[in-house]
Amino acid sequence: MGQIALIGQIELAYERQRYAMRCRFNSMWAKLKRKYENFSKWIYPHVEYIHELWLDYVFDEDPVKTGEDLEAASEIRDWKKASIRFLALHPCSPFIYVALATRMDTVLLLHENELTCTQFKDHANQRDITCMAFRSFTCFELAVGCAAGICLWSRNKDRYTLRMLTDKRHVYVTSLAWAENGLILISASLGCGNIIFWQPEMGEKMRFLLGGRNGFSLLSYTPDPGFIFYAYSDAGASFCKYDGMKLFEGTNILSEKRIQSSTWTQCGSHLFFVEKDSCLLYACVAFPDEGVVLDPDVLWKPQVVADLDRVTCSGQHRACGHIQSIAIDPLDIYMAIIFKNQPFVLICFLALSQVLPVRILPRNYVTYNGNSTEKEQVYPTCVKFTVCQSKPVRSLVIAWSTGQLQRLVYNAQSPEEALSRMSTNSNLNQLKWTNYLTIGYGPESEMVVFK
Repeated sequence: MGQIALIGQIELAYERQRYAMRCRFNSMWAKLKRKYENFSKWIYPHVEYIHELWLDYVFDEDPVKTGEDLEAASEIRDWKKASIRFLALHPCSPFIYVALATRMDTVLLLHENELTCTQFKDHANQRDITCMAFRSFTCFELAVGCAAGICLWSRNKDRYTLRMLTDKRHVYVTSLAWAENGLILISASLGCGNIIFWQPEMGEKMRFLLGGRNGFSLLSYTPDPGFIFYAYSDAGASFCKYDGMKLFEGTNILSEKRIQSSTWTQCGSHLFFVEKDSCLLYACVAFPDEGVVLDPDVLWKPQVVADLDRVTCSGQHRACGHIQSIAIDPLDIYMAIIFKNQPFVLICFLALSQVLPVRILPRNYVTYNGNSTEKEQVYPTCVKFTVCQSKPVRSLVIAWSTGQLQRLVYNAQSPEEALSRMSTNSNLNQLKWTNYLTIGYGPESEMVVFK
């Protein structure tokens, strides 16, 4: 009995010693984190100043991009000729609230309950629009990425005001994303190798992510759990994590090819992307690397989801070819795909899993539903999904090469309900076309809007 008691005392002393060592380690780690945060706050303006001096030494003039460069970096099909160059939808509005960027660099605001549209045009800085993003949880605030930087439009009562967010080389902005519920604006551009985090009210740069290359073609952000996917303008892509306070080091997953389009699922567990001039659809799934690190890394494992060179669905077999852009609906049930040389939008079901391989099931083709007197073939230029907060429906908004904007309404609230409607052919109430407007150009390139 005495030996058993002695062994018990030794084990208890050992556990107490382990607990004390663990407490000392956590205390030292917390002190190091506080010192690092204080040091980073002090060193940030100095690093930024040195970086600007280095850029001024290397480059004599500001970077100038052509229409071909912007079209190559854009997810929009035929960006130079498209009547609608970008499509943004408000993420929190109880009704469908749409912002359109036209070929004449005019921004149109459309509300499904209003018969008139608001136009922002003829501003000297608003040229070569490539991206837009509504600010979350605001009645109206819209960030517009263009050649000069970022145009930030806001509404005060019945007046619209413009503020510019500019940096010396952060020009030809290609991607915008709001973080922290609209407190921080993240932007990427072709003219600069940095991703900038803006504080819009102060007009200041809070931090930046050094890319070290010739700029970025796109950026995708998911607020939960806070991952940023960014693609370089030449080739390659990386991930990084931003939790609102710290920006964790990025992880390079691709290095050889250029990324054409990307989109996150609503839950943030999967990222879908396609490479330029490719028929393959990829998915990246996050796998936490559980180790002895307090901030565990995440391993991103790309996998091929499908080869969409030839697709069969609804009894039709079609050659699709290279993928232009992709979009996912807010409930992670449907995916919409535009192809580089095809006149239709492919709608697919999503089968997501953390363990099993991700799959898609082609559902149907969506073709132009209007009357066109033009001889050339009508094709989609961009697509976006949105959710209506006042109704349990989602809408797929499609912009066509004719300048017409239409939407397709989906009522299914789960994958099981969507599959059952498809199997019973009861999807007539699920799909409904609504015409928003048609944008045309007169003989002197003046824009005409038809409601």
